[in-house]
Amino acid sequence: MSTLVVTVTSNANLSLALPHRLPDLSTQLGPVDHHCQYQGPFYDVYRGGVAEGVTQVPVAIKTFRTQADEQTNDLIREQYLREVRVYEFLGPDYPFVTEVLGIATIEGRPAIVMRYYANGDVVRYSRLNLYSAVEFIISLVEGVKYLHTNSPQIVHGDLHPSNIVVSDDGRALISGLGSAHVPGSTEYTASEISASFRWAAPELVVVNEDDDTRPPTPTFESDMWALASTVAQIITGKVPYHLSYPHQVVLLIISGVPPYDKASFVDAAKAVGVTRSEDLWHVLEQCWAMDPTRRLTVVQFEAALRDVLGAS
Repeated sequence: MSTLVVTVTSNANLSLALPHRLPDLSTQLGPVDHHCQYQGPFYDVYRGGVAEGVTQVPVAIKTFRTQADEQTNDLIREQYLREVRVYEFLGPDYPFVTEVLGIATIEGRPAIVMRYYANGDVVRYSRLNLYSAVEFIISLVEGVKYLHTNSPQIVHGDLHPSNIVVSDDGRALISGLGSAHVPGSTEYTASEISASFRWAAPELVVVNEDDDTRPPTPTFESDMWALASTVAQIITGKVPYHLSYPHQVVLLIISGVPPYDKASFVDAAKAVGVTRSEDLWHVLEQCWAMDPTRRLTVVQFEAALRDVLGAS
């Protein structure tokens, strides 16, 4: 098995002052369940435990794969380092992201050790009635707002439901920070291995994979496209472009076709009790403008959603 060598302290991608260092928990990890809980494009998540006194605290262990191709390994390494640095910058008391307890090395592979959330991500959380869905959506938007408006401002870069975890009290917690960055602080390359294209804004879609030019960099505006698509999926229970095959989705995105059809979205929203479903569509539609500068900011989006959904 090849080893993916990483040195967290050497990475300067985010240009952040790090007030909190993640401890190495390699020697404190208990047995790891070899049944994979979730597979990402370049990592696997397993359930395990970390020794805390005489007890084992349940954790989720995000283990990054190693590849024979060194170029791919470099991209995976960048994702890992970027995610670690964002968590170190945010610190342990950040209210809107999943709690990260530390890092580890497992059989030569770098890993991030996170608190285990029994509810899982929003895709698998099936107990959302209208009231709790509204509260959940607002908490999600608040989390993105904090990333976008805190100092320094952070672009998430890979927002979609599998990166949204449901806390024990039903709030949204943001995870998957491997594509996060501070605009203007680094050359962005990690988007080359993102697999969440259904939620991607048109300006991020690479049509010619043989093109050697630098891949598009996620922005606050592309985050808003993905956030609106995520909210629509929570309301409808369907992924963006759900009637289309993957190869069709790319063409639809670059052609300016919205991720959802208005009529079917409005019907689905009414079915779950949204009284102002057409107004909700109008709010989401503004985040799907082909021109990124015409999309709502997260502050505008939150205000509009609170009004339409009747959230205090």
